[in-house]
Amino acid sequence: QIIEDILGSKADGSPESLALPSETRGVLAEISCIRTSNAINQFDLPHALSLSRQTQAYLTDDVQAGLFNIRRDILAVSYFNQAILFELNGEIKGASDSFSKTIALNEKNMHLIPVAISYLAHLQELQGLLHEAEETYQMAMRLTESYQYPLPLSGMADVGLGNLLCERNHLEPAKDYLRKGIDLGLQWSHREVLTSGSIGLARVAMAEGGFDEANALLNNAIEIISKIQVPRQTPLIDAYQALLWVRQGNLEAAADWSGKCGIDPDQPVEFNQEPVAISQVRVWIALQKFAEARQLIEKLIKSNESRLAWGQVIQLLVYDALAANAQGEMEVAKKSIGRALKLAAPENYQRIFLDEGQPMYTILRMADKKLSDDVNERTKLYIDQLLLAFQIELPRSAQDQIESSKLVEPLSEREMEVFKLLGNGLSNQEIAEQLFISMNTVKAHLKSIYSKLGVSNRVQAIAKGGEIGL
Repeated sequence: QIIEDILGSKADGSPESLALPSETRGVLAEISCIRTSNAINQFDLPHALSLSRQTQAYLTDDVQAGLFNIRRDILAVSYFNQAILFELNGEIKGASDSFSKTIALNEKNMHLIPVAISYLAHLQELQGLLHEAEETYQMAMRLTESYQYPLPLSGMADVGLGNLLCERNHLEPAKDYLRKGIDLGLQWSHREVLTSGSIGLARVAMAEGGFDEANALLNNAIEIISKIQVPRQTPLIDAYQALLWVRQGNLEAAADWSGKCGIDPDQPVEFNQEPVAISQVRVWIALQKFAEARQLIEKLIKSNESRLAWGQVIQLLVYDALAANAQGEMEVAKKSIGRALKLAAPENYQRIFLDEGQPMYTILRMADKKLSDDVNERTKLYIDQLLLAFQIELPRSAQDQIESSKLVEPLSEREMEVFKLLGNGLSNQEIAEQLFISMNTVKAHLKSIYSKLGVSNRVQAIAKGGEIGL
């Protein structure tokens, strides 16, 4: 504002200001660019988008420089801001293009370019392109290695690669990268590095059974980030903490978070809210609120398919399989997990399945038996790899429980037909009509099925069938 007063002109995008001499427009562009960054940090996205366009409008070809930076550098930061806004709005292609423009315009900015490259890698992860993302993160790290001292903002690449390695279940190198990234992020209190790094370390700790350590990491991150005057990262940590509570069995705490997180299945979900919404789905499944969970899953899958965000689609399909399995809808569970496996196999996703523990192991065993005709050889090998990882990770007692749940006497072919219709929610009368048998015959088959499964009603039968992969 002081600079505007000295110039006698405001950076307001007015026709009068756009007609000023090029030297003045360069200064107004720089002011607009800084205000864009501030608006993004304050999460005032419509204003930030307007300011971003205003910045570029000032930077016509005849502009040489602003007050402190040349035109090329200001334009690079403007494209970076535009890319952030595209990403927050879920426009992945627009964001990728703008980050690429940032990198092309200013390859020597030792602070901006590693961050832009890291953001580009993150967008590749969202699209389920883990191999490409790994190469892009490594490109950012090679660039920063050429400098004489560690750069605080380069921690974004370390944290990004650490999270990717965690997903691949390479936990030890993941920890090293995550810790390095957090140490760098602390130097400049970089909220995204601290948030993403802390969640990543918590995920590693949880994978290793260190639930207390995971909780401590998340609580420490919340304490640090609450001191930074940009609080919008804390909901992401709260959302991951809710997942941690689910896996600890602390459903009361998870339910309390669920009631406060602001996600309603009947309301639209903005892209920047989707990580919280995906956690809400998992909490609802744990609370057996299947209708709400499935409704939100369907909505989120559609929106992520439209923007080609296949990484999040995989996560949602995993949750859909868990929900369907818990409800005894075996065919739906088979379809969802089959699609998730086909998408995940080429990129070698691991923790997205392993984090779900014994229920997912049961579903994958079912998939291993029932998807043999529907998947290619690569996916079959991938399923074997996941099952082996589960066998290493699950307690022996859990595996024994699954093994011991197999039927002593298998269901007959007709009993299997009845059981599948049972799982699809058909009444006894509807089963009789579909199989062209009498009600008495249906009741006889059900009695035999219950006996073989060791249960006393249809709800228990469906649940038991899910456990043993029927």
